[in-house]
Parts: sequence; structure tokens; C-alpha cells
Amino acid sequence: MTSELSPIDISTIPELARLVDEVQRTNQPRRLRRDNTDVAILAPAHPTPSRRRGKAVTQADIDASLAAVGSWQGLVDPEQLKADLDAARGDTRPSVEL
Repeated sequence: MTSELSPIDISTIPELARLVDEVQRTNQPRRLRRDNTDVAILAPAHPTPSRRRGKAVTQADIDASLAAVGSWQGLVDPEQLKADLDAARGDTRPSVEL
């Protein structure tokens, strides 16, 4: 559950700007207190990581993936493979007939 935080311009609040500079420089959060009560946490904002990492997908990558389609055909019996996997997992439940 992400919600957008409302911004506060700190350029006209020098003491708060100094604290922000310190948090940014040290990369360490600070706890803000009023009369022995914690009221807020000032933490460094980290840039949002990009969703895509690694190299870009090329046409050669796509072609290689498509070339692998069906490459096991005739080499492995799918029903025997399922039975072998079930046996290896110790599956003792009865199979479901649809």
C-alpha cells in the first residue's frame, strides 16, 4: 500500500534544512523529539530502483528462446516425468481426475 506523501518546502526553514543536509550526508536517519516524545523520523530518501535490471533483450535473445521451444519433444515422456516427480516429492495424495 503506497501513498503519495505531501511535500514540504524546507528552503525557508534553515534549521530543518541543516538537519536534512546532515541526514543526506551521513545517510543515517534521525529521530525528531518534542518533550521526550518521538514525533517523526527524518530518513534519507533513496531513489526508486528501476524495474528492469540487466541488459536489454535483443532479437538474438528472442530467437534463441524461440529455438528452444519443443526441443524436448520425443526425448521425455511427460506423463512418466510427472509420475517420477510425484514419487520424488513423496506425494501420497491420490491424483485428481477431472
